[in-house]
Amino acid sequence: MAQIKVLPPSETLAVVDAKEILKQTSGSLPEVDVKTGAPKTLKRYVVHEDPKITLVPGFLSPVECGHLLALAEGQFTRSLVGMKDGYTQPDGSPSRIEAREGKTRTSSSCMLRASQTAIVERIEHRLAALVGLPVEKLERLVVVRYSPNEHFNDHHDGKFRPTTVFLYLNDLPDGEGEGGDTFFPHLGLSVVPRLGTAVMWPNTLPDGKEDSRMVHAGRPPRSTIKWGVNAFFNVAPVRLVDNPTGQVDIKDAFCVELASLANSSSNGAAAASASASASSSS
Repeated sequence: MAQIKVLPPSETLAVVDAKEILKQTSGSLPEVDVKTGAPKTLKRYVVHEDPKITLVPGFLSPVECGHLLALAEGQFTRSLVGMKDGYTQPDGSPSRIEAREGKTRTSSSCMLRASQTAIVERIEHRLAALVGLPVEKLERLVVVRYSPNEHFNDHHDGKFRPTTVFLYLNDLPDGEGEGGDTFFPHLGLSVVPRLGTAVMWPNTLPDGKEDSRMVHAGRPPRSTIKWGVNAFFNVAPVRLVDNPTGQVDIKDAFCVELASLANSSSNGAAAASASASASSSS
């Protein structure tokens, strides 16, 4: 469990809105590759110096946002939070952490598979390039859904996750009091959800301990659903990535015609059915 110090809330509030940043800098969203649906170039904006929080408008294209939502459709379950199990280990070490439902988090989640599709794999490698860590340390992406008035109260992502990237999959209606923002109470920083925007922050200090300043909350939207993606980078590798070095000449490659396998399977099933029928009738 994260060892977090309770810090006083900021007396000021800064609102970070990708739409306004692009307007003020005469910037624009990146051009999208028509073949892959991926943005061609990305520009990052540092919106808070210490701790360093970075915003990337258009990190995901509208096509990619829609693709992630389609993968998660019908797969959502209640989001969980890490809780101590209330017991002490035989060696006296702290109690274990278990994922359970909690009143502090009422959203829903869907965990995708690593490299589930070509688009997901491209996004994963783009995230690794943004963070500057190998993709092996990227946990499985988690699509989250916040229906109106659902929330995730103040929390910290833990020192075992040195970097977090949150991706917004849709816009929320403009207007004061709409909610749905990612809020850092001690920093007095509110990030407005904008479709395709990424916000990145560190969770640890240089010595590897938790940075208590990075406590944040997913505040509840008021009138519409907020969609997003949690992308956590772990201190340890969490996936195996095969990098084959051997070369196989095409003449030595073993080829299989998938259609023939389907035909063989159906023929085998038919033969088994005929055999069973013969046995039952004898």
